[in-house]
Amino acid sequence: MGSWLSDREQRLVAGAETASAATPIPTQIVSNGEYLPPPQSETQKRVERRIFELADENSKRLGLNRRQFLQTGCGMAAAFLAMNDIYGGDVFQVATAEAREPELARARAQGLSGQFIFDVQTHFVRDDFTNEGVLRLAKFAGEHWNPKLKESTPTLAQYKFQNYVKEVYYDSDTSMALLSGAPFDNPNWWFLSNEQIVRTRELLNDFAGSPAAGTHHHHAQAARVDGRGRQGDRELQARLMEGLHHRRSGFGLEISVAPR
Repeated sequence: MGSWLSDREQRLVAGAETASAATPIPTQIVSNGEYLPPPQSETQKRVERRIFELADENSKRLGLNRRQFLQTGCGMAAAFLAMNDIYGGDVFQVATAEAREPELARARAQGLSGQFIFDVQTHFVRDDFTNEGVLRLAKFAGEHWNPKLKESTPTLAQYKFQNYVKEVYYDSDTSMALLSGAPFDNPNWWFLSNEQIVRTRELLNDFAGSPAAGTHHHHAQAARVDGRGRQGDRELQARLMEGLHHRRSGFGLEISVAPR
């Protein structure tokens, strides 16, 4: 996995998958390597302690240890209860009984099974994308998040359109997704061009018969792409926005600026 942290900043952090508390909801800000996360605040520490207190109280009733309990629906309910306790008020709609009665936790999950789920950042790569370095993402995920990924050798086909549609729209509960660009200094590494992103959005929305996809577009710094500096930047942005306003299906959202 890449990181934009300096050597000094990397010495100040540790991998969240091993160094953070195993709670259903993170109790401190976690970075993806693009920024230096702040230390855990005192309030966040109180939330973490309260989660563990509720876990210890309720896990015994269910014959589970703390870790097992926190992996259940009851454990998730306990995390929301802890935040209500520490932050005050009923910010999260959760009943105390949901942290000790699995049937209630399951009923809550079933009651929300038809809710609108919006995935705000998704990717796939174009058909002629050949940079196999991206496969390191699957290797990292298999080592740290999903051991089943280690059962097969990752291929670029898994990162392309057909599998994207299968994973996002058929094998998950996602109602709508944003297709995002991934700008690099080298355009050969771009997953998709802006035009490919827009065409994909139109294809998916036409097939679904309703808005199923939105888009983030990337706006790479023109000085690194065509050598024309900030004037080229503005012209590229204007062409992109003009095209978005005239599209008939879906919508376009933010412009992600490549790192300078």
